Amino acid sequence: MRRPLLFLAAAATAVAGVGGVASAATQRVVFTGDWESGDTSQWADCQSGHDGAIQVGSQRVRQGRVAARFEVTDGDADSFGDRVECQASTGESEGEVRTYRWSTYFPAAFPLRNADSWATFTQWHCTCSGSPTLGLFLQGRQIQLRVLRYDGAGDTAEGELIPWGRALTAVRGKWTDFKMRVRWSSSDSTGFVELWVNGKRQPMNWPRGDDRAARYGGVGATRVPIRTLVPGQGAYLKQGLYRSSSINGRAVLFHDGMRMTAG
Repeated sequence: MRRPLLFLAAAATAVAGVGGVASAATQRVVFTGDWESGDTSQWADCQSGHDGAIQVGSQRVRQGRVAARFEVTDGDADSFGDRVECQASTGESEGEVRTYRWSTYFPAAFPLRNADSWATFTQWHCTCSGSPTLGLFLQGRQIQLRVLRYDGAGDTAEGELIPWGRALTAVRGKWTDFKMRVRWSSSDSTGFVELWVNGKRQPMNWPRGDDRAARYGGVGATRVPIRTLVPGQGAYLKQGLYRSSSINGRAVLFHDGMRMTAG
């Protein structure tokens, strides 16, 4: 693993509050990954394919003093694609409710060349191997919330579910505040996912013609009742940029303010 660089670029104006962080002041903080340490030490591990792929500094900031810049290029290969990510052993387990708040900046020039390939910028992985059970992805010209429902380790019950999407063009060139509230469970009757973007709770807008939507709250619902854990397993958080190796060229984004609270 290559060590990320610490940079001190021209300071940008910091904006107080990320995704309603102030309203979470009374909640118990379980994990903070807001980069205010000035490096990546808040995170358990980082994966990067070239020097300078992860930089922590003041070039572009949403809250506090610094944020993290992630850069992926051709050849940053890891498993199935090009990966520049940090992960945290956040210990999500059966029955727990957790709220995540953070901000992501997609530069105006962020590429839209994802029509036939995937990319993810925030994801939750099973403590076993396999694709993420929950994540925010880039596909085509959209940001998408995706849930992968497992019957057991390595055994998906059905194809990927995409209950929500938004045009990527609507968020390029500015900070976007995200908030996700999840009950972690291997039961469809217990687990759920809720999403806020820039302080607004998001109604689900399933792809037209997906007849599975009715089983998971339906179009317009603000909660997706669905299992969020692989039975018998926990989950952990990863953030950065990970994309299919079929996507070419350089891509940069910034993350700031990640905070995980109980409830």
